[in-house]
Amino acid sequence: MVNINIAQEQPESKLFGLLKSGYFKTVFLFVLFAILVGQKGWGQITSLTSGNWSATGTWVGNVVPTGTDDVIIATGHTVQLNQNFTSNDTHSITLNGVINIVRGNTLTIGSGATIQFNSTSTTQLTYAANVTNGNQTTFAMNGNLITMNQYGIYHATSTGSIQAPALHQNVTLSTAGNYEFNGADQIANGLPATVNNLVFSGTGIKTVSQAQTAANITIGSTTGVTFSSNLITTTLLVQSDNTSSGSLIVGGTSTGNITYERWMTGKVGAVVPWHLVSAPVVGQDIWSYVTGNSIASNGSLKAITTYSESADDWNTYPSADPGIPFTNGIGYSTLRTGDGIVSFTGTVLTTDVPPANMTITRTVSTGQGWNLLGNPYPSAIRATSGGATDYLLNSTNVAILDVSYAALYLWEASSSTYQTINNSGASNPTGSLAQNYIQAGQGFFVRAKNADPWTFTFSITEAMQEHQTGTDFKSSNTPWPSIQLIAESQDIKSNTLIAFDQSMTRGLDVSYDAGMFKSNPDFSLYSKLVEDNGVDFAIQSLPEDYDELVIPIGLDAPAGIIVTFRAAVDNLPENAFCYLEDRNAGVYTRLDVEGSSYSVLLDNENTKAGTFFLHTSAKTLSIEEAEISADNLKFIVNQPEGYVKIIGKMDNGSKVRVYDLSGRLRAEKILKDKFDNLLYLPQLNRGIYLLQIQNGNELINEKISW
Repeated sequence: MVNINIAQEQPESKLFGLLKSGYFKTVFLFVLFAILVGQKGWGQITSLTSGNWSATGTWVGNVVPTGTDDVIIATGHTVQLNQNFTSNDTHSITLNGVINIVRGNTLTIGSGATIQFNSTSTTQLTYAANVTNGNQTTFAMNGNLITMNQYGIYHATSTGSIQAPALHQNVTLSTAGNYEFNGADQIANGLPATVNNLVFSGTGIKTVSQAQTAANITIGSTTGVTFSSNLITTTLLVQSDNTSSGSLIVGGTSTGNITYERWMTGKVGAVVPWHLVSAPVVGQDIWSYVTGNSIASNGSLKAITTYSESADDWNTYPSADPGIPFTNGIGYSTLRTGDGIVSFTGTVLTTDVPPANMTITRTVSTGQGWNLLGNPYPSAIRATSGGATDYLLNSTNVAILDVSYAALYLWEASSSTYQTINNSGASNPTGSLAQNYIQAGQGFFVRAKNADPWTFTFSITEAMQEHQTGTDFKSSNTPWPSIQLIAESQDIKSNTLIAFDQSMTRGLDVSYDAGMFKSNPDFSLYSKLVEDNGVDFAIQSLPEDYDELVIPIGLDAPAGIIVTFRAAVDNLPENAFCYLEDRNAGVYTRLDVEGSSYSVLLDNENTKAGTFFLHTSAKTLSIEEAEISADNLKFIVNQPEGYVKIIGKMDNGSKVRVYDLSGRLRAEKILKDKFDNLLYLPQLNRGIYLLQIQNGNELINEKISW
């Protein structure tokens, strides 16, 4: 008999199987790589506590950084650099805390490496105290330096990112290095006089007081930069986006070209948003601007032109290269094929605009005196005083403008209307172009004086420049009280502004009242002066005689449409209100109550002036009852008869109380469960009172003028 032994195959162990699997190999290699990184560098290492650089306990993971690590000094930590250290290649040192270089040691930032200072006010790189020669401390910056410190890199008498060097403390900032200021307002101290790349980012204003040379300079869209002295650059870019544009002011001379960007909406379907622009540089060729900025065409005609005062119309659109640059200080109308950036390249104007560019005219026989000018600088220019040394609507410029139109008129593409800037202190409550400056690259209209010699010189000076990367309102002081009356019909809108200040009059206040530049003569809302001079006004400034003012309101609109009136008020005192009177209908509507409006179907009798009037007090109403609405209640105030009628659903036992402005209870009554209640107040003196109604669980407060 033959015995046959059959060897039974033994199953592999689970561990052996995993060793053979691709999954385990992947995991094993990953773990091995992590171990090597921890031992040899190539990672990101953050401080765990204050201590010596060379001590493992100073660092998260007990690993001392090498030159191929990205190093972070955490907030609140001070690390003593007790060894030489070089950050190499593209690696970085980020300081949220502090590095102190111990005597005899050197910190070097290699040509491709970065050191970033994130504190806005704390010195983050310090040195040992003065020591004998041979034991000096050294910081050598050959790569990229980024600082948020308000005093820049370093300063001899104030703080900065780096402690100002003293005896035996050696700081070398390479002229081949790249430097970035990315905080808020910053003084750019400590820069080498010549650098390779210079970047200004973040927000606020950066100031470079020394003469500066830089091969490449970039100014971000949310920051403004002032070079107080001379500037030499090969390329300088001022960036823009759809919310803001950067800003540049040069106090000395400027050598080299800059490129200024401006975001602009463009043609989309039936929406055709023309813009008024002005070159913020010297020497930009018109045809290069057209071909390089997606400017729209109509056949061969390109969408760029100037305005003819004598013809009171736009000049011919070019179909070929005119061979000329933009004229500084002159405005142009232009249209892009779509949303995007237009750019202007040339040198910086560092003088006043030449007077020859600033001639404005009023042609007696054919013209209307409208002249299109523009801002020639890569920064904003001041429109009104606001503490500025010079501004567009100064007394000299105002003296050569039409007395009823002594203002600046800016085209607002989004609303297809001209917005008005004058010297009144109102802030324009809806926020529509509530500014007192002309932005870089922006054009604007002025209307020349209707008087001999018919030719005048407007002035735009270098001293008018200021940085404006955000919204700037009319005054740093409290805005004047104002009412903005708005008329709407479907998607068409027009508005007029009434401002109040005790120094104003009921007649014409030159440069404080501004006639309307009508963009749509078929739908325009305006006011007439209380002491009418025949002009339709976009802005009217009046004395604060609220109890006595009745302001004529005009509306140019076709009959047969429904128009809705609303009001936006700002800073009105407690004794002032906003009632719109429709004299044809005999209706008074209070518009300063939130959510209130008045709608009317126009006929031939209630267009133009003479139908609508604005009242700023119930005392000027020609009826004895004034209606006020709040929530679901209506209050009818009849002061001559001594009562307030409260109309609206009341719960039984609801109570009304009347308080004066000192908080004293002057009257009280239990209301009945019915739709209207009378509250007699014969004993009250004239003034402002608060009605407080407790209706079930609802508490309603309403001011009344008595």
